[in-house]
Amino acid sequence: MAAKAPNPSQRSPSLSLPPTLRLLRRHPLPHPLNRATWMPRFSANLTFLFPELAFLDRFAAAKAAGFDAVEYVCLYDHPAEVLADAAKRADVETVLLNIPHGRWASGERGIAIFSDRVDEFRASLVQTIAYCRATGCQQVNCLAGTTPDGADTAQLRLQINTGTGTTLEDNSLIRWNYGLNVDGENTGEQGIALGLNDPILAGYENFTTERSSSASGGTGLYRLNVDLTNPAIPEGMNYLSAVAFVPRVNGLPPVFTTFRKVIYVDRRGPDADLVFPASPTGTGDIRSATYGFVLQNPDGTANTAHYFWNLPEGTNPISGGLLNDANRATKSDRTRYRFSLNNLATGPNQKLTVVLFEETGTSTIKTFNIGVEIDGAPTGFATF
Repeated sequence: MAAKAPNPSQRSPSLSLPPTLRLLRRHPLPHPLNRATWMPRFSANLTFLFPELAFLDRFAAAKAAGFDAVEYVCLYDHPAEVLADAAKRADVETVLLNIPHGRWASGERGIAIFSDRVDEFRASLVQTIAYCRATGCQQVNCLAGTTPDGADTAQLRLQINTGTGTTLEDNSLIRWNYGLNVDGENTGEQGIALGLNDPILAGYENFTTERSSSASGGTGLYRLNVDLTNPAIPEGMNYLSAVAFVPRVNGLPPVFTTFRKVIYVDRRGPDADLVFPASPTGTGDIRSATYGFVLQNPDGTANTAHYFWNLPEGTNPISGGLLNDANRATKSDRTRYRFSLNNLATGPNQKLTVVLFEETGTSTIKTFNIGVEIDGAPTGFATF
């Protein structure tokens, strides 16, 4: 391979990701939380409130109901000036708008995930900014979209800047984590993409979906389809690295630019297993009226866990509003949670239900059959 050179004008890779690959960002509070003076402000969502009224009449209805601020999902069929005037006449502030979400009536809930609708998404941002300026709104919400039926492929895209005065590249490669062979090609030593011995390219693989070198007259676009059913791709944080080389005379050392991106793979809810009691059978698993449980989250994606003992049949603890601090487990390390139950009653096949959440909001509900056998044990349910 010809040696290459770094180019500071090249821009970071643009990754087009389906909803199973979610980018996480953490935003600090805009000001310190002063509990002595801070009070929550509520806004009326006019898309869902006051449905008996025409939309433009809902601004005044919100004010009459005691709201000083409003938001709405997506009302781009109304001119921005009309919405601004309705808010002004009602003396309410517009605090949140949604970016256009595609064909809502057809089931679309955003278009940001679709790599073939980039231009449409960019145009929707321009429209949103115009509406924000007209209404004075300073916050927007982006619905990313929903996974199409049967979607099991992600596409990674690296776009090299090919503008005037930039250095052109003649090849680019990509590495997933330590070098997972994510497309089934380029397999080298020990299944790592291009082998272990190259000091620069160990673990990298070619963009096999599209490679359009700008130095060869192409667009500078590189694409790689990734099979998300590959069990080697872990849930949670994954780390991507791409390198771009520019033409060099053979024999000179390679010169290149490296791009990095962190993505979050979210194909399913967090895993849940019991460490204590281990592998419960429903009979004789616990022999004490007080017991300390240890819950394992093998993939390490969960950030909270809740627990319930002998929930009534058919009860959903999430939709039933049962989650609270009293039934929240304590996180003891990256993958383990601990909690204790008291006053356990003797009996087989009692139900321990756990609820785990990822940072993305994806959840898992899992029930274990636990057998309790205690001589002279008290009767009744566990207390938290």
